Amino acid sequence: YVLVPREAEIVKRGFAERGLLFRESRVGGYVVLDHVRPEFEPGPELDLTAVEVSAPFRQDWARFLIDRDIGTRWGSGTPQRPGMTLGFRFPQPVTVSEIELMYGFFKTDAPRDLVIEGGDSSGNSCQLFDSAGARLWEELGARWPIFIKPIEVSELKLVQLGKDPVFDWSLSELKLYFAVQQEN
Repeated sequence: YVLVPREAEIVKRGFAERGLLFRESRVGGYVVLDHVRPEFEPGPELDLTAVEVSAPFRQDWARFLIDRDIGTRWGSGTPQRPGMTLGFRFPQPVTVSEIELMYGFFKTDAPRDLVIEGGDSSGNSCQLFDSAGARLWEELGARWPIFIKPIEVSELKLVQLGKDPVFDWSLSELKLYFAVQQEN
């Protein structure tokens, strides 16, 4: 990335929030950010077959979120609006370093503004990701790899904060990965 200094500050903040490392150098009046990589390399994929999925909209389709078939999907059946949620409860706590959201053939149905929260077995929760108005459905397309600092969670909650007058909110697959720390 070749950026002016003010742009670089915004991009660097975004990288840090998403758990990405990078190299920074200056060339003339520009800031160059390269060698972008996750701080924690995703390890093995977690088995989600025993996960309890809750979807206030179209609960009958919730099983498609973890069926390992990119051609199926959960969909809200109604246009996106703030407050829509998807919940995932694990039978025992898991440590996660990457959350991968896959939209398959339905990338236009990706959330317009998404927050992901993690909760522990004591009922405490924290925000793991906030798209903060970024147009990720345009930037990332059909696959969103979200890198986070490893955290132990008993549940995840995806909260739609955006809206769209036409497109539903849908998701083809959710994948989670363990963490393997990288060398700086």
